[in-house]
Amino acid sequence: MSTKQIEMLRAMYEEKFMRIYEVSKWATDKELQSRLNTVASLYKGARKNAVKQILKYVDGKKSVWDIAIAMREDGHVVSPEDVIDILEKCRREGIVRVRTVAQVALPKAEVYAKTTIAEADKVIEQLKPEAEVVSQNIEILKKELESVLSTLETQQVEVVPEEARAISPLKIVEDTLKLKASGVINSLFQIDKWISALLIATTEGDPIVLFSPKPVDINQAEIAAASSVILATSSKYVESFGKKPIRRILVLADKGIMVIKPLINDYLLVSLINREAKLGIVLRDIEWISNEITNVLQAKVSS
Repeated sequence: MSTKQIEMLRAMYEEKFMRIYEVSKWATDKELQSRLNTVASLYKGARKNAVKQILKYVDGKKSVWDIAIAMREDGHVVSPEDVIDILEKCRREGIVRVRTVAQVALPKAEVYAKTTIAEADKVIEQLKPEAEVVSQNIEILKKELESVLSTLETQQVEVVPEEARAISPLKIVEDTLKLKASGVINSLFQIDKWISALLIATTEGDPIVLFSPKPVDINQAEIAAASSVILATSSKYVESFGKKPIRRILVLADKGIMVIKPLINDYLLVSLINREAKLGIVLRDIEWISNEITNVLQAKVSS
C-alpha cells in the first residue's frame, strides 16, 4: 500500500465518524417511531435500547463521534462503530439523513508503538508519510522499507533473532505503518481510557506490534506466547463440544483484564484493560477496533 493510499484510507475512516445526521422532516412522529421499532428489532440487549434512544442525540449538529461520547456518558454501551451502524440503518429506513460532514479533525490521542524489530516511530519517521512526493507503486514502497530496515540494522536497537520470527521484518513494518498512519488506534485511545495497551501477534505466538497511549514496559514475547497457547487450548475444547469458533477470551487477573481476540490471516489481538473498566463498553470498543484493524490490514474501509 502506497503512502497516498494510506492517506486516502485515513480520510475515508475519519469521514464516517464526522458525519452529522438530522431527523427526517418528511415523516410524522408516529411514522418515525414505527420505523425506529423496525430498526430496533435488528438488535439485542444494550444496542437495542440504544436504538430506541438515539434520536434524542440526533440534532443536526452533533457528529457521529459526538453522539457516541454523549451516549456513553449517559450509560449506553455503544462504540462509535455501533452508532454509525445504527444511524445508517435508520437512514435506510428514512428516519434520518446525512446533513453534512463536520469540517474538523477527528480527535486523536497520542499513541506509542513498538515492534519486535524496532520502535515503530523510528521507522515511520524515516518513511515520512506526510511527504508531498509519494510512491504509488507497492514494489517501490517495499524497496523504501528494505532501505529503512537496512539503516535500522546499523543502529543500537534491540531486535528479535530472525529465526525466532515467523513474520518477516518487512511485513511487520508494512502492517505497523498502515495501522499507525490510518489513525484507528489513536481514535480508540481517545475515547477509551481503560485500555492500557494493544498487542497484535500471530496465532503462533510471535509478537508484531504493541500500541499504548503512553510508554509501557511490557514483554511482548511472553504475552504473545501465552495468548497463543490460551487461544489454541480454548479453541480445541470449544470445538470438542461442537460450539461456534471463539470470538474472544477474557483472562481476569488481580490488577487487570486481558482480552484475546482472533483476527484475520492468523493474527490475534490482545487488549490489556484496567481492572476498574466498564467491561461492557470496553468489549464493544474491542469489537469495533478489531474490525477497523482488519479493514486497514486488508485495505478496506467499513461504512
